[in-house]
Amino acid sequence: MELLKNPNPTHSTHTERLLSHSYYSIVFNISMPNVNNQMIAAINARNNQHSSNKNNNMLDNTVEEVIVLNPEHAAALKETQNFTRQLQCIRGHNRRISQMIEWIRTHYPSSFATMCRPLTAAEMDQEDTFYQATHDFVYEKLEPTLIEAFISSKKIKYTNANNDTVVYSYDHLRRYKDAVIYGSKRSKKPLTTAFHISIKEFLDTLKKENQQFKKRGQVDESESDPICAPLYKEIAGCAVRKGFIQAWVFTVLQWNLMARSQNVDGLTWNCFSLAKDSISIKFWDTKKDKKGEKCTPKHCFSNPFDYRICVTTSLAAYLTIYDEKFANKKDSIFLNKDAKSGNAKHSYVDQMNKILDELGDMLWHYVRKGHIKDHGFRKGAATECTAGTTCAPSPSSVAQRGEWSLGKVFDVYWLFAEAGDQYCGRILAGLD
Repeated sequence: MELLKNPNPTHSTHTERLLSHSYYSIVFNISMPNVNNQMIAAINARNNQHSSNKNNNMLDNTVEEVIVLNPEHAAALKETQNFTRQLQCIRGHNRRISQMIEWIRTHYPSSFATMCRPLTAAEMDQEDTFYQATHDFVYEKLEPTLIEAFISSKKIKYTNANNDTVVYSYDHLRRYKDAVIYGSKRSKKPLTTAFHISIKEFLDTLKKENQQFKKRGQVDESESDPICAPLYKEIAGCAVRKGFIQAWVFTVLQWNLMARSQNVDGLTWNCFSLAKDSISIKFWDTKKDKKGEKCTPKHCFSNPFDYRICVTTSLAAYLTIYDEKFANKKDSIFLNKDAKSGNAKHSYVDQMNKILDELGDMLWHYVRKGHIKDHGFRKGAATECTAGTTCAPSPSSVAQRGEWSLGKVFDVYWLFAEAGDQYCGRILAGLD
């Protein structure tokens, strides 16, 4: 009691600070039954007032000012935001979200009322973001059970003439989960922790089930088989014989760069530079690295012993024959001026299909029917580098060449070096 009666401000402040917490208030009331009740009541009243003021300030701070950008600034912002994801990818996600919403509306109308909402007029005006959509999920209320049931109900693709069930691949079905994750990020409304846990367990189980279907030959797979070096040479030679010069140089570049056809499609003059005894080609970005942070130069060597797979010969032939394409100062190697990205790739695929028809049944000695695609050159080039020689380059050199990640640790410590890439380049050129 002496402490409370002491007029010393320091002691008084210390006592009030202790009493301001409920735990210490209880302790003091139990251990010091003779404490001045009026003082305790005054301190509690002051704390309640402080808490009320704090809550009022928090409410005031939640009132956000609505900022309306002028048209010029809004257009500039939208132009930058368009690089978040490719338009084709956004539309794919939106189509899948719409399919799931329509399925819930049809089969579970009561859940539809709580888990889905109509888009606002402002959202529907954003055609690139909400492509042909009328509704979206209320993501914080989304039940994983319904999404899992939808995916399970969509796994059967068709029943063939023998009454055998053919199902979609795991990668096809997994994209529905990816669409939900995209929608959650788009709406800035997080999914619940329970949703993430449940969907992960479900996908693990789905993958095991899909593997059993695959074992019985019931999965409709569309993955491309690796195109090995002998088949690559046959395809390149056939392109020359048929006069498909663009398909020829496209094929040789895709193999030597260990690249996706989409990246070859977008090659520009400033991707090329001269190295000591090779051509150096560096992409500005890739499918998995839109920022271009991990793109490295790739050394491409001539092959004086086999013109079919010589990158220098094929490039020289293409640039000589189609020299009129470059009279208008266009930057792209393959795309015509003002053409959309991917046009050159589509022309290449059309010519490639004619080449494959020409080669006929000999193809099936190397790949499975229905599994030969342009992406097979990327797989085949990587296989040739790693397993087509008894003295393969280091895994990090192959990964850098193909723009693949080895994981966070190795990506930090195993970096690009010219010698390793030059070794890969010589193997891919067909040199000893």
